[in-house]
Amino acid sequence: MAELGRDYAIARRHRDTRAMNRIMREIGTDKDVTDLSDFRAGQDSYDAIPPIPRGRNRRR
Repeated sequence: MAELGRDYAIARRHRDTRAMNRIMREIGTDKDVTDLSDFRAGQDSYDAIPPIPRGRNRRR
């Protein structure tokens, strides 16, 4: 579940709604408390990594 949480956080950062919906369907209704805490831990582990700052577009 931690892996799915990490994949969900990656998809959310890249605004990939198709992957986000697929992961949520995969989790489905079997939401156990330990599974959800592992899912959140996976999300938090990826969210702790700061995004790469984008440089200015100098071609303008």
